[in-house]
Amino acid sequence: MISKLSKACQQYNTKELCDLFNHARSSYYYQSKNKTVNESTKAIIKSMKQISLETDYTYGRRRLQRQLVSEGHQIGIHRTTTLMNNANIKAIKPKRRHYYPNTGKLHKRADNLLDRKFNQANSNTHWVGDITYIKTYQGWSYLASVLDLTSRQVVGWALSKQPNTQLAQDAMDNAINRYQYQSINVPLRSRDTILL
Repeated sequence: MISKLSKACQQYNTKELCDLFNHARSSYYYQSKNKTVNESTKAIIKSMKQISLETDYTYGRRRLQRQLVSEGHQIGIHRTTTLMNNANIKAIKPKRRHYYPNTGKLHKRADNLLDRKFNQANSNTHWVGDITYIKTYQGWSYLASVLDLTSRQVVGWALSKQPNTQLAQDAMDNAINRYQYQSINVPLRSRDTILL
């Protein structure tokens, strides 16, 4: 902008225009320089784009720099970062997906004994349970909880590193020890397993 004004209006010098617009003269001179990109930098940027396409943009600055050095380019980590920003190359971090391990055997499904009657009159007659996963610094933890349908309170729970039958059984044992269940042989149903 200042260079256009200085060309249009010859009576003001660069210092006066920079003072008028509160713009540092060093920034003006830096921006007005023609920044030429030499052939080696063009070759590095071309290689960076090719590597990024081949790896589905999963390489960040460190792995990209290592790959460029292995291809024979002399480049450091800071220059790699600068050229990535100039070429608008960004690493895409894949989301870490959660999966339940396969036990290898198919579980039967229970009949729907509750029949969607979630509002019960008597407490401690109908319990439901579920298992959920929680991401921690050590990996995945699994929380099994047992809920009373009348009071909507958690009556039992258990925490484990594996989502297995023992986890659901521990949650049910915790609920039974804390409250007296008024029925016998009512299954605790999860999406994949059925416990009696």
